[in-house]
Amino acid sequence: MSRHNILLPLSLDDVDVVWKTLKSQRFEFSERDYAHFTSKRNGLHVTIYEKGPKMLIQGHEAVDFAREVMEPLVAGKAMAKN
Repeated sequence: MSRHNILLPLSLDDVDVVWKTLKSQRFEFSERDYAHFTSKRNGLHVTIYEKGPKMLIQGHEAVDFAREVMEPLVAGKAMAKN
C-alpha cells in the first residue's frame, strides 16, 4: 500500500479545532520547526504548519482520515492530494 500526502488549507480558528480533535483521538504531540504542532498515531502523521496555515496529513490511511474526520471539521476547504 502506498503512502499518501494530503494538504488542507486552514484558518487560524481551524488550528485549535484540529488540535482538540486530535487530542480527543489520542494522538501524540510534539514540536516541529515552522509548525504549530505535529502529531501521530498508528502510522498516521498530522502536522499543522504556521505558513498558511495548512495541515499535512501523511500515512496509509491519510485519505480516509482527511475525508471522514478532518474535512468535515473545516467544511468548505478544498482538499489537494499530492
